[in-house]
Amino acid sequence: MEAKLGDRVKVEYMGKLETGEIFDSSENGELSHPIEFTVGNHEVISGFEDNILGMKLEDEKEFSI
Repeated sequence: MEAKLGDRVKVEYMGKLETGEIFDSSENGELSHPIEFTVGNHEVISGFEDNILGMKLEDEKEFSI
């Protein structure tokens, strides 16, 4: 099933600057914090949300915002 507007999703992520420096990540050992949001509710920045649309469980995707 693909992620669509109105779906509640939980995403593991890693945010990097253009230099390659990691500024945030959901994977942090015992402090792991995947982000959970409803697609289309503008709970995260639109570029992030737009790239989640159409993804399936266990999909991996790299994109720039």
